[in-house]
Amino acid sequence: MTIRTLTLAVVLLTTVAAVADNKYTVRRGDTLKAIAKKHGVSEKSLRKVNGLETANHLRGGQVLQIPAIVGQSIGSAELLTATAMPHSGPFQGSKSLDAVSKGDKMPALAETGGWVKVLLPSGAGWLPKEAVKVTPTFLIPTPALPAALKLDFTAPKSVKAPVKKVASIRADAIVKTAFAYQGVRYRWGGTSRSGVDCSGFTSTVFRSHGIKLPRTAISQSHVGTYVPSAELRKGDLVFFRTSRSIRVNHVGLYIGNRNFLHAATGAGHVMVSNLDEKYYRRCYATARRIGNVGASL
Repeated sequence: MTIRTLTLAVVLLTTVAAVADNKYTVRRGDTLKAIAKKHGVSEKSLRKVNGLETANHLRGGQVLQIPAIVGQSIGSAELLTATAMPHSGPFQGSKSLDAVSKGDKMPALAETGGWVKVLLPSGAGWLPKEAVKVTPTFLIPTPALPAALKLDFTAPKSVKAPVKKVASIRADAIVKTAFAYQGVRYRWGGTSRSGVDCSGFTSTVFRSHGIKLPRTAISQSHVGTYVPSAELRKGDLVFFRTSRSIRVNHVGLYIGNRNFLHAATGAGHVMVSNLDEKYYRRCYATARRIGNVGASL
């Protein structure tokens, strides 16, 4: 067995194990039905595994064992398109979930009617079959792995964005470019003046200054260094959770005085909003500073 084959086997086994051995800590307001839906399992199986007679037995801080879904897995799915919005059901018109990007890999759980069911960080979702490449895997019992073969999948806390230009870039220049997009219509997946989505807007602005950012909001939230809300300065990226998802799903560009520019889905165009507005104050998640964006003059 080659090193490459062994490494791939370890990754596949680790992935299967993660799907099989899953726990969830109950939060205030959670329901058994919502937890089951999020993890792609039935409410009945969730109750049975945890010895719950009724859904009313849930309490904050309680740790639930999520029933294993290894037996349903058909392999690993890799997204082929630039971006895609998984659906809550195997049909168009069902609720859209958090976007995934080209090259993202996730466990594939099932196929039906031209759709592939995949396991996302926020739960199970469905993608069109033509949008993904499914690599079949053979499900075998997961043995205890030697310590030397255990892989660390923890995302880095700080990552430097690839930069084509060596010189420091002034934040004022970034903000000036961003304002040139004010009023441009919102278009999901868009990255030009004919239409942009939130992460398309920020990645396009930074790309025009030689900085290549990841394509999605969740990926951009891992770039650069963390910035406390009280220390924000022009050119910082600000992130939000605008749905019930625990994942970041919206991003904007801070322009000073608690204001930020962003491609707003509701308004339908790039606009200025304020971090202290009730809605954004509630949804605010974090902020990141891209390493070579210097302070304003």
